[in-house]
Amino acid sequence: MSTCSWVGANALAEPARPAIFGTYLRLLPVAVADLRRVAAFYAFFSILLPAGILFFVTTTGAATAPVAQRYLAGGALAASLAMGPALMLCVRFGIANENDEFDYWASLPVPRLSLILALVSAHLLFSLPGVLVLGVLALVFLGVTLPALLAALLLVPLAALAMTGVGAVLGARAPNSIAGNLLGNLLLATALFLSPLMNRIDAYPGFLRPVAFAVPTTYVADAFRHVLAAEPTYLPLAVDLAILAAIIAVGLTAVHRLLDWRGR
Repeated sequence: MSTCSWVGANALAEPARPAIFGTYLRLLPVAVADLRRVAAFYAFFSILLPAGILFFVTTTGAATAPVAQRYLAGGALAASLAMGPALMLCVRFGIANENDEFDYWASLPVPRLSLILALVSAHLLFSLPGVLVLGVLALVFLGVTLPALLAALLLVPLAALAMTGVGAVLGARAPNSIAGNLLGNLLLATALFLSPLMNRIDAYPGFLRPVAFAVPTTYVADAFRHVLAAEPTYLPLAVDLAILAAIIAVGLTAVHRLLDWRGR
């Protein structure tokens, strides 16, 4: 066999793989367009519920000192990310599994990682309005300074990716939309009640504190609080950021392995 025919046979047998980043850029507008239909629900989960919790806590006089107010601001930002992208992405994956949507994507020359990153990024983008609204509320009512708020906004992509990764891992194992909704609400309840969002960890019973350290929103809220503090504590912040980066890496790897892709 001549060299030319050997090369041609290999080219037919092994088609070039599509670029992961280029495919991701083409899939991202598709994922964003799909989420526009549920924008109102996103607004409810990522804005109204955390804002309602803040209103309840502040009007009852439970947060009058500046330190307590900044504590609530960091917890509210973390709650918004848990109620928005984490919950919604978990439900989204459950719906996709129920409708065999991933079978359709598997029939196309689409790298699995590109699709995962597009879905996660779209939910990250839709989480930004809730974070911005809660940031304005913290600026007006909780005594947070504008430089501190701008610094906190720089943490949003990392924190949102960590929460969407957790939601995607749970959603990847949801066989249908009902299971995805239940798992998403379980994640939401865990984030709200088993991690120190609106109260300090020393207020928890001793047997619950190890559980709190295993919940990702603990580190999301803690990172926001360090940035919002009048004098940021950089070493604990670095620890929080390292843990969030590890959660992102583990989450994306787990979703890549768990997602049913050309498996049936």
